[in-house]
Amino acid sequence: MLRKWVKISTAAVAWIGGIAYDMALVYWTSDMVNGVCYFYSFWSSPIAALAHGIWHITFFFLFEFFIFSFCYGRILVVIRRQASVMAGHCGPGPSTSQNHIHQIQSNVIKA
Repeated sequence: MLRKWVKISTAAVAWIGGIAYDMALVYWTSDMVNGVCYFYSFWSSPIAALAHGIWHITFFFLFEFFIFSFCYGRILVVIRRQASVMAGHCGPGPSTSQNHIHQIQSNVIKA
């Protein structure tokens, strides 16, 4: 169960991180031309645009995909381990062939 401080911290980090990222991006990509402020993607150099593109794809796609894959993999490992533990508690059940043999014996006895 998540504690209240974890939920509040997560919301705060998401809001503060998003605002900080957007403000930094607006600051570095804005330009003042003839007294008019332009808020469009204006990079001072192609290298800066490339660096931002690489960082953006790495952080917002690859990093999050890695975290998702790792966490989902851990969940599957725990589920598989729990299933094997539960299967060990049941004991061996009759197989399909044993059920068929038992049915044949029951039919012979009834006839």
